[in-house]
Amino acid sequence: MLKIMDSNKLTMTPSKIERVKAKYIVRFVLGLVVSVILINNLAEVLSNSRNKSFYLTADLVRAIGDTRVYYLEEGKKRWVESFESFQAQGFSWDAVRTIAPEELMSLPEGDKITSASPVILAGEETRLPDLVPLSAEEIQYDTLNGRKILRFTSVFLNQGGGFLEVVAKPLTLSTDALKEVFQRVVNTNGTERLRLTGYFLWHAMHGHYHVTNVMGYMLEPADSKGTVISAKEKVSFCLRDDRIENSSVSAATRTFSTCTSTRQGVSVGWADVYSYSLPDQYLDVHGLTPATYRLLLDSNPKGSILENRLDNNRSIVIAYMDPANNIFNVLGKAVPLPGFSSFPDGTTIRSQSDNVAYVMFHNKKRLFPPGISTTTRGIVLPNSIIETIFTNNLIKNSNGVIYALNDKGYRRLFPSPDAYNSYGFNFADIALISEHELVLYPEAKYIRQTGSDIIYEISGNTKKIVNNISAISPDMVHVINIIDFNSYTTVAN
Repeated sequence: MLKIMDSNKLTMTPSKIERVKAKYIVRFVLGLVVSVILINNLAEVLSNSRNKSFYLTADLVRAIGDTRVYYLEEGKKRWVESFESFQAQGFSWDAVRTIAPEELMSLPEGDKITSASPVILAGEETRLPDLVPLSAEEIQYDTLNGRKILRFTSVFLNQGGGFLEVVAKPLTLSTDALKEVFQRVVNTNGTERLRLTGYFLWHAMHGHYHVTNVMGYMLEPADSKGTVISAKEKVSFCLRDDRIENSSVSAATRTFSTCTSTRQGVSVGWADVYSYSLPDQYLDVHGLTPATYRLLLDSNPKGSILENRLDNNRSIVIAYMDPANNIFNVLGKAVPLPGFSSFPDGTTIRSQSDNVAYVMFHNKKRLFPPGISTTTRGIVLPNSIIETIFTNNLIKNSNGVIYALNDKGYRRLFPSPDAYNSYGFNFADIALISEHELVLYPEAKYIRQTGSDIIYEISGNTKKIVNNISAISPDMVHVINIIDFNSYTTVAN
């Protein structure tokens, strides 16, 4: 039945109508403001998401409605090329972030990810191992099957932020065979993944399991451009903690005392040692011409083990070799670890990357005099080794006058004995050089105190402020401590 409403209830006074209109106008305006704010926020989010800096480095993503997974690195998207590659990398679907298709399309393409690609996810950098080879030890000649060979002990240290651990499914083998092995990669967020890193090899000659591609050995002429005389590029190891090399690190506890068929590794601060007496620990040097050679030891030569750096994976022994007469005279050892390299005084070494040359004294380096061509001088070494050799910036002439060199080779007299003593220098580290070499180092005319930007011009034992420094290169300035600084008397301009 139709209900008829009282006409009085439908009647509204003008004032009531105005109040209702005002009420709905306020609601409309508020709704409009909120909408504008939401739209602006959404635009900002979309704008940020299209900015490559918005993306996490080492992030895994896929577009909505698409199963293809990409690895984001330095603003580029790298496609994980197959499900097999996804599995080999040990990726988890839980770690894949979903984003809008247009966001993914806005990123440039990078190299695709394969099973062997060295992928480091966010949070893994500080928990990875860092494998550094020491120089070859216990080097000696031997004869095998009528041929002269060079035997040596190889050692590599794990100086990274986390252990090297590899695992595999249980297996029982009595002959040489291969089985997939996975590196356990730990993340600071508490997760971990198992990444395919190589193979377990049952080594019948050794009677235990090896991990493939752990070390590589090469012998080449000292002046060669990569001409290899003898090599073993894919040496397998039974990984374990053999000796401690750095007891100061917090994780220097022995975790891997044996190498088994399912788990092997090297703890932080520990080294794996492979003795010269073991099978395969040699290079063939039969009929080698007497000359100077470089014995190279490379850890992780194929890059199959995930590390936080790869530029420090080579050590070098430079030696004069005459195998026919059993002569092996070591001329120098170069290791990418502080304090491990050694060279006779006066040896010139040169950086492989920029040709900067140095003179060795007490196993410390001194910059070669500036302005002299060094492109053909000295023993060429990787920069990863050069940077670990301590610096010696003290020289003296035949009269015993001591000078300090800055890192660019500018020499400066100490203004007083107190200035010299304030640095705690060792007199034994002062290199005696000729007057001819001394004058090749330009004289320093400028100083500044550590922590200050004010540059002073020096003359004798006095200093004065330089008001216009536009023509002064930072290379020309000595940065000195407060005692040294106060040993100069300040004079007015």
